[in-house]
Amino acid sequence: MRPLDWLNDKLTRVTSNNRFLPEIDGLRFVAIMSVLVFHLMHQTFFSAAQATWTGGGWIGVVNRLVNQGYFGVQLFFVISGFILCLPMAEHNLMGQGQWSLKKYLLRRVTRLEPPYIANLLIMSAILLMAHGWTLGGNAGDPEKANVLPHALASAIYLHRPIYGCPSIINWVAWSLEVEVQFYLVAPLLACVFLIRRRLLRVGIIVAAMALLTLLPNNDRTYWGEIVYHTLAGQLRYFLVGFLLVDIYLCDWQGNPTKSRIWDLIGLLAWGSLPLCIANMWVPSPAWLLVCYISVFRGPVLGRIFTNRWITAIGGMCYTIYLYHSTMLWHLEKYVTVPLFGPPAADQMAMRDLLVEAGELLAVLIASALLFVTLEKPFMRRDWPQRFWGFIKRPFAAPKAQVELEEVDARK
Repeated sequence: MRPLDWLNDKLTRVTSNNRFLPEIDGLRFVAIMSVLVFHLMHQTFFSAAQATWTGGGWIGVVNRLVNQGYFGVQLFFVISGFILCLPMAEHNLMGQGQWSLKKYLLRRVTRLEPPYIANLLIMSAILLMAHGWTLGGNAGDPEKANVLPHALASAIYLHRPIYGCPSIINWVAWSLEVEVQFYLVAPLLACVFLIRRRLLRVGIIVAAMALLTLLPNNDRTYWGEIVYHTLAGQLRYFLVGFLLVDIYLCDWQGNPTKSRIWDLIGLLAWGSLPLCIANMWVPSPAWLLVCYISVFRGPVLGRIFTNRWITAIGGMCYTIYLYHSTMLWHLEKYVTVPLFGPPAADQMAMRDLLVEAGELLAVLIASALLFVTLEKPFMRRDWPQRFWGFIKRPFAAPKAQVELEEVDARK
């Protein structure tokens, strides 16, 4: 096997049901890179002692585009809605496949919890050893919080309800709290696919999305902030995934046909999405649906989104998301600024772009190592049985000895 093929194989995610949709991992790539570049540039802005660059020309355009990268979180919510709803819809609507609530919940725990707990332990250790935080008692410095209670609240996905703010252990985990809320209610929401009349079924989903847009959401008010960081504020994006499932099963029968017109539609949809988000010219959920359909239907877009390296990075998105923020902060504070100095406050030089590209590459390489060691092993559905067998192995008698004892017993 060639080195690049070997590397790609190591970095490719494991699917538990042998059902791999490369378009989904391509979409994950866009989502995670949007968030990563957004936080990378804002960390640079922070180092330049300002919130953003306000220069005109090309830097103004780049700044405007990058500032919409936070929406990568909502791109993930659409993907979650599609992935989790698809097997439920196949079972409820078409009577295909086997779906079990017990297996569904167990899979969520065995797949997502081990990497997340490992992340909390690593983050807590960094805060304790490198930043002087305390484990349970306050050392007299109000800026150095107690790690243990915050880590426990984060571990059960209730940090914001308990403390009223994102986790201080890993602040990007606020979206995981929303994801877990969705995991718990998804089987109930997927009952909409028990409705056979498609017009009624789709109408209910669209009506729910429309009603949810009426809630106060991220509008700098007290309730707007609360709603935004809960499932109520994000559910309409998960429901975009439900609509995509309906199209995937009913219109495409699981095998979407390709048309070059969708390449053109997709180019326009994806290209204008940042402006759509910034100005709310059209409802973002509807625009997202067009973007996602174009990836499945456009032959050129499909080839781009299903490139093996793009899908490999997209498949690592969970690990990248968990670790990228703290990596960027420490790289900027202890490597980039000491070596190259802070970026200029009024412009972004080519040197700054190269430095940011280096940081991006470093985060991807470190995330790949963490993915292989701390996430990929738990992608196997049978990892608990494998782990238990590994634990029992030192205490098991050798096979030959067992056979000899059985012979002696028969004598």
